[in-house]
Amino acid sequence: MRILPFAAVLGLAACQTAPPGPAPAVGLTRNTEAVVAFGCENGVSFTAAFLVSPDAVELHFADGGKLALPHVRAASGARYATATHEFWNKGDEATFKIGAAAPATCRVAK
Repeated sequence: MRILPFAAVLGLAACQTAPPGPAPAVGLTRNTEAVVAFGCENGVSFTAAFLVSPDAVELHFADGGKLALPHVRAASGARYATATHEFWNKGDEATFKIGAAAPATCRVAK
């Protein structure tokens, strides 16, 4: 799991002058239920691959980083989290959070 490069991108997103690269293309596999590209208000983009087994999501970032988060119980929407990361989506909107930082609001890329 490559967390440091993505954390650096998230921290510097507000300082960027050039727009970030597009969310990386990720193909469907037999274990993938859906693949969706997201763009966030802070300039970060990623592709979410929703896995069937284990029930989890893999987030693929433009810098080549990948983060796997297990599905956890949620009252509404689909929530995937570890002790330090959280991805929560419902419909075309999602939030992505690292540690104690405020969550970034993300939307399905058109």
